[in-house]
Amino acid sequence: MNSSFSVYLDLIRILAACFVVYAHSNLRWLIPEKLPLADHAHSAVTVFFVLSGFVISFISERRENSANDYIASRASRILSLSVLAVLLTPILDMVSRPAFFAFFSNAVPNDHWPVRIAASLAFVCEIWAVSIMTFSNVPYWSLSYEVWYYVLFGLYLFAAPSKRWLWIAAVSLFIGPKILLMAPVWLAGVVAYRWRAEDKWPLGLAVALWVLSVLAFGLYHYFDLMRAFSDVLLQLVGEWTHTHLTFSHYFGADWLLGAIVMLNFMAARRIAPHLAQLPHGIAKAIGKAGGMTFALYIIHFPFLYFWGAVLGRQTPGWGYYAAVIGCTVLSTLAFGLLGEWIRPRLRKAITQQLQRYTGRIQAPAKPA
Repeated sequence: MNSSFSVYLDLIRILAACFVVYAHSNLRWLIPEKLPLADHAHSAVTVFFVLSGFVISFISERRENSANDYIASRASRILSLSVLAVLLTPILDMVSRPAFFAFFSNAVPNDHWPVRIAASLAFVCEIWAVSIMTFSNVPYWSLSYEVWYYVLFGLYLFAAPSKRWLWIAAVSLFIGPKILLMAPVWLAGVVAYRWRAEDKWPLGLAVALWVLSVLAFGLYHYFDLMRAFSDVLLQLVGEWTHTHLTFSHYFGADWLLGAIVMLNFMAARRIAPHLAQLPHGIAKAIGKAGGMTFALYIIHFPFLYFWGAVLGRQTPGWGYYAAVIGCTVLSTLAFGLLGEWIRPRLRKAITQQLQRYTGRIQAPAKPA
């Protein structure tokens, strides 16, 4: 991957993660004014899905080109932080709940701890009509989508051809329609990586299409197409179905936004080789920051309430806001560094277990 394009993707990742934190900090106990554009956090998740499909396609082709490598890498990447996030969230909530009792009583579940923890760790919080909230950690829902895209893509790549589609059908039947409705968004990233149609585009056309994709991204939000689609869907399918689609009831608008982001990535990849490269130190720092965005995304919401409580319920204002946001970012950074320490060790352990398992499967039977 061209280094300038890699930096571009890292910057997109950083912007999307920061926007999610910004949108979720739109809390009246932090600041009295409503933050502009804060209603569009879901769009950042759509960007993450396209980016995930693109990056997983790249690394599965270049580095994770065996089933064992793919499983060990994906599992260690997710589990090194998800387990910590699931176990830490209810602990943080115990500190936050007394300070924000009214909100927690109405909006944050505190029941059935074993079920919520088990479902979150198994990434089955959003299968079929189920929607299990991971305590105050609302953003965790997207992992119950993304992990299954990893599974389905891994089956497509590595399952025996004679059983590949049988396994994909079985997993699809297990996870249900909600997760599958958002799959085209993730697959848009796969298409963006594999299609390579932009290789034949003149540079001027690529620049024009990049600008067009940015304008389309802005118009999408200006006309609030996400909620417009949701309102139409509500009329078509009724309240029960619309409600139980939960985070998927924007799916049609998400497909459109996914296509816009796909076009943007393809155009940027065509343009990137013609851009001046950043100094190595700056590019490396951006890459490191991009690597921390998963931690920022997966645990920031519980930390917002935790630090809001620990710093004391103050008069809403920018000073209090800055203190809570600063402590939240520093906490997620420490959380991410811990995950980065765990990840290679976990990957090594998973790889060893997979090698033992596959070795037993493939070992010839001893002669009688």
